[in-house]
Amino acid sequence: MMKLFGRNRSLRKWIAIACLSCLIALTPMVGQATDPAQLMRQGLESYETKNYTAAIEFWQQARDRYEAKNDRINAAIASENIARTYAKQEHSSKAIQTWEDAIKLYRRINDPAKLSQALTEQAQLYSGIGQARQAIVLLCAPEMNQDSCSDRGSVKLAEKTSDPNLQIAALGSLGDAYRLSGESEKAIRALTTAYQLATRTNQATHLLSLLNSLGNAHTSRAALRELQAESARTRDPGEAKRRTTEAELDTQQAIKFLSDSLKISQNNPQAELRSLLSLASIYHRRKETAMMMPYLQKAIPLLSQVSSDRVRSYAAIDIAKLLSTENPQQTESLLKEAIRSAQAIKDLRAESFAVGELGRLYKRDRSPEAALPLIKQAITTADQDLEAKDSLYLWEWELGRILESQGQTQNAIAAYERSIRTLEIIRSDILEANRELQFNFRDEIEPIYRSLITLRVGLENMSKNSVSDARLKQAQPNTLSDPNNIEIVLRVMDSLRLAELQNYFGNDCILAAARPTENLSTDATAKAVQVALNTATQDGKTAVINHIVLNNELVIILNLKGKPSQTRFVPITSIELAESINQFRNQLQDNSLAPFDPKRSNAQKLYRSLIEPIRPLIPDGVKTLVFAQDGLLRSMPMAALHDGKKFLIQDYAIATVPSLSLVDLSVPKNEPRSALALRASQSATIEGKFYPELPATNRETESIQQRLPGSRVLADSNFTKANLKKALKERSYSILHLATHGQFGADPQEDTFLVTGGQERLTLIELEKMLRDLSGEDSKIELLALTACQTAVGDGRSILGLAGAAVQSGAKSALASLWFISDQGTANLVDLFYEGLSDRKLSKAEALQAAQVRLIEQTENRQNQHPRLWSAFVLVGNWF
Repeated sequence: MMKLFGRNRSLRKWIAIACLSCLIALTPMVGQATDPAQLMRQGLESYETKNYTAAIEFWQQARDRYEAKNDRINAAIASENIARTYAKQEHSSKAIQTWEDAIKLYRRINDPAKLSQALTEQAQLYSGIGQARQAIVLLCAPEMNQDSCSDRGSVKLAEKTSDPNLQIAALGSLGDAYRLSGESEKAIRALTTAYQLATRTNQATHLLSLLNSLGNAHTSRAALRELQAESARTRDPGEAKRRTTEAELDTQQAIKFLSDSLKISQNNPQAELRSLLSLASIYHRRKETAMMMPYLQKAIPLLSQVSSDRVRSYAAIDIAKLLSTENPQQTESLLKEAIRSAQAIKDLRAESFAVGELGRLYKRDRSPEAALPLIKQAITTADQDLEAKDSLYLWEWELGRILESQGQTQNAIAAYERSIRTLEIIRSDILEANRELQFNFRDEIEPIYRSLITLRVGLENMSKNSVSDARLKQAQPNTLSDPNNIEIVLRVMDSLRLAELQNYFGNDCILAAARPTENLSTDATAKAVQVALNTATQDGKTAVINHIVLNNELVIILNLKGKPSQTRFVPITSIELAESINQFRNQLQDNSLAPFDPKRSNAQKLYRSLIEPIRPLIPDGVKTLVFAQDGLLRSMPMAALHDGKKFLIQDYAIATVPSLSLVDLSVPKNEPRSALALRASQSATIEGKFYPELPATNRETESIQQRLPGSRVLADSNFTKANLKKALKERSYSILHLATHGQFGADPQEDTFLVTGGQERLTLIELEKMLRDLSGEDSKIELLALTACQTAVGDGRSILGLAGAAVQSGAKSALASLWFISDQGTANLVDLFYEGLSDRKLSKAEALQAAQVRLIEQTENRQNQHPRLWSAFVLVGNWF
């Protein structure tokens, strides 16, 4: 999705701010010689001549003297002037801090109107630097785990004033902040309310901004709906069709809002340019070039009418990216214009983006050699500006690709590693500031990690290359003789898994155990992964297996106690592997009554690729296999792989981990376990979708009470979100068992949820908030069991919800089903699992293994032997 005018360089301001001279006029004029008043006027004179540094100095002196006189009102006004001038100079952090000074004064004065305005402007700055969640705190100030706004936020303060302009400003800013944080539903609600107010005041400035914001919010929701439709395609074709229809309705609504915005933006070049580019980006996303081009052709002449060099530079870059394949010559001209505009105001970030895009154009239309000087120039420019790291990582990546294409493997590795180091520092910021990356993560983030991994694992086939560039030589690793090469691969892969989970959940809560990477080759950065490997294998009974899927091969890395990593390579393409995995999932989920034949399924085929190459390396004493999986491998039960004689689960207990560095590997306390078990046995209809009854969940929860004394059950109508929250606070449980329908979809806030007995949707995000509210290590959930969930075949994104369920919720591990099976079959397995878990001698992985093997080997009911029933359940996270 095209991001307009660079990263959050918004053209609009919600508050129609009084000019600085008007604010200064509020200063009491005791006499012409009044010192602070004179300083305020001198500041204004300097401001009007664009001597902003002098203006700030005069106003700072005036503020200090007002404060000395305990004149809080005028001290606050001086702070406002300073803050707005810092913002005009793009000194966002200084502006934010100065607004904080004004806010403290207005709270002491108890002026709701001025306080609301100050909070709103400070919030706009936070949104502008990518901290939309902090902006929401200022604008809404929601109570813990509540969506409604409190009296401390700008929205409620504005309501108290009955000033519609302040209300529009606060609500409009809140809507933009919600959109930037990925909450398009809330964004549309806030913006719609603001728009309804604005239609009464009929202020063109407000209407223009709100129409544009509503268009962008509907565009964001359309993109999410398309992602959800793709996720539901195999799981629920009806839902997929509904989501597709909703996406189209959102797109048409976005086009209408933006077209209306365009109609009233005449004689306002910046606003007209913004509307044209928003419309062009929609058609670009839809690949409707013929519809896109007229908007771009209208936008290009407007560049010369825009007074701001910064706006002109970023807009020219955006137009060039949209136009790139259609008119290379005009694209080149636009990028050169963007460079000139950026250089005129010394905006190194904008210059870096423009020069880098020009390099990409030359690489495509001329040669890598022609592009190389421009890419290096973009890197050098970005390196001079701390705010330009979001361009720095892109151009280091581009440099790596050029060097790789030239056969300079060592130099390419160095460039990729620099790119990832930069990305690790800013990843949280850019994934939260630009939630559009949620939709194109696989195009803009993931390939950087995989490029480095591909070169690292293939080093034995590469020859040494000389290094001529001084900057590259300084960072050049001794790659071909690096004994830690595979350890570096493990760390890079672990970092990619963190990024995938963070991108899916939309926040960095899951990264509490991780730290930004300083240097991929140092012991410091290896610590998290190496500690996890040592802890996992220290008993000598556990093997950790990493599967890494590359374009043309599968990499298997085996870790055992006291041994270096052992690596095997399997010549299979990622496409072939994905086809085999999806076929296997469909074979396992086949509801026919025919006995399962491993030879006719992909059970043996996948065993030969995934296990057989390392099987001879696993010593006899190993009892548990822990898999750190990649891509669609997360959606496949390893337990059901077959060596021609028996299933893998018959030889080993099995667990998976979403990321080595995120799993809590502490050993459970040796004390009786108890569970809070909730069941929804009755049918339910949620948002038009029917969920059938689950009568056998009664037996499931009864079994828990029998096997784990002290457990508590909340059944059917008593299973509500409110009752769950209350029960968790009343006492501690080591296990939270949810016997109800659920699904893992493309978005954790909308289509990843459980169905409560009160016919509510309990999202994974809501469950996380409940569990993280529990205080103390003793309150931490040992096991989260989700026994009636499902993920879609072939949907690599939805499986991230299952992979991160335990980590995101704060539980040590999760037991969940990959697909929905009969509640009778679930009850059988759950009973056997908790029977094993009640025996303190068995780990969670061993208890699950014992249950699955009992079903395989029992002879009373042969249907229970089918892996459709027992292999659906996987243990994720801590397996002890």
